Amino acid sequence: DAMIGGFTTAAAFHVLVSQMREILGYSIDRYTGVGELPYKVFLYCSKINETHLISIGISFVSIFAIVLFNEIINPRFQKKFKFPIPIQFILVVAATLISYFGNISKVWSVEIVGLIPKGFPSIIIPDVFLMPNIVIDALIIAVVGFIINSALVKLYALKFKYDVNFDQESISYGLCNIVGSFFQCTISCGSLARTALVAQVGMKSQIASLISCIFMFFVLLFIGPLFQYVPTSVLSAIIIVSLKNLIGQLSTLAKLYRLSKFDFNVWIVSFLATMLLNVPLGLTIGILFSLLTIVIRLQNPKSEVLGQLPGTNIYKCIKIFKDAKEISGIKIFRFEAPLYFANAEQFKDKLFRKAKLNMNELKINSVKSDLCNHEEKEVEIDMGDRCV
Repeated sequence: DAMIGGFTTAAAFHVLVSQMREILGYSIDRYTGVGELPYKVFLYCSKINETHLISIGISFVSIFAIVLFNEIINPRFQKKFKFPIPIQFILVVAATLISYFGNISKVWSVEIVGLIPKGFPSIIIPDVFLMPNIVIDALIIAVVGFIINSALVKLYALKFKYDVNFDQESISYGLCNIVGSFFQCTISCGSLARTALVAQVGMKSQIASLISCIFMFFVLLFIGPLFQYVPTSVLSAIIIVSLKNLIGQLSTLAKLYRLSKFDFNVWIVSFLATMLLNVPLGLTIGILFSLLTIVIRLQNPKSEVLGQLPGTNIYKCIKIFKDAKEISGIKIFRFEAPLYFANAEQFKDKLFRKAKLNMNELKINSVKSDLCNHEEKEVEIDMGDRCV
C-alpha cells in the first residue's frame, strides 16, 4: 500500500504537468525518458512569457467553479435532493456554447478539441510478422500496464472498501486488448486521470462505464461535431481538480512515519523515483525497494510489548498508546513476522530483553527429544513467578 501510495501520488503530478499545455496555452518540445517531469517543468518555466492569458483565464474560472460546487454547494444540495449538481457536465456544455457562438478559437486563438472523426475503424487482422520486432516493447508495456491497473484497482478498492478479484481484472483487460487489436486500438489500461475523475463525480459501479461507452458510441457515429468546439482548457481544468485526492495523499506521510518507518521509506522512494525519473522506472524501483524492505523486515522484524486499554479488551503498544497499561504478572509480547531460522535468534533476544528476563535465571529441568523417531519433546522451564 505504501508503494502504491507513493507511486500514484507522483503519477498524479505527471498528469498535472501533462495538462499544462492546455492550461497555459503554449506547447513545449516533446520529451520522454529519465528526468521527464523536471525537464518538462523547466521547459514550461523557460517559456512562461508565452502564456496565453485567455486560456489560463478560462482554466482558472473552470477550476474555481468546480471547487466551489464540489466543496460548498453540492454538500448542501445533496442533503435535500440526494444527488449532486453535475457541474462538470454543465461547464462543458456552457463552454461549448460560448466557444461556438463566440467563435473564440479564431477571435481569441483559444485551442478547441477540433474535428472528431466519425465512425469506427475497419477490422484489420494484426500483422504477426511484426512480432519479432515489437515483442520486447510489447512485454514492457504489458507489465507496466498490468502493474498500473493493479495499483489503481487496489487504491480505490481500499478507499471504497471493494472486494477485488484480480484474476477477473486480468481476464477483462486481456479480452479488451485482444478484441481491440483488430480495430487498431491503443492498449487498454487504467487511466489515472479518468479514474480520479469518475471517483470524484460519484460513479460507483460498472453501469457508469456502460453509460460512458454508449455515449462514446453516439459521439463516434452521430454527435461528434457537437463537441469539436469544447475548449481544451476546460477539459484540463476538470482533470486537474480530479487529481486533488491523489495529490492529497501527501498529507498521510506524518501518520505513516509514526506507524512504520519501513512503509514511510517505501512511500518516499517510490514517490521520488517516479517524480525524478519517469513512471516506468519509478514503478520498477518502487517494487524492488518494497521487496527489499520485506526481506529486511523478515530478518529484523518489529517487536513490542502490549498493554490493555482501560475499560476494553483491546491491547496496544505501550510506547505508542500511553493509556495502555500492562497487566500485573503478565508480559504480552508481539513479534511482527513469521518465525524462522533467520530471525529465531533475534526473537529470543528481543523477547528476553523486553520481558526483562535473564537467561541465567532459566533452569531447564529436562529435555527429551528424538527427532528421528518423531518422539514427543518435553521441555520444562522454571521461570519463577514470571509468565510470558
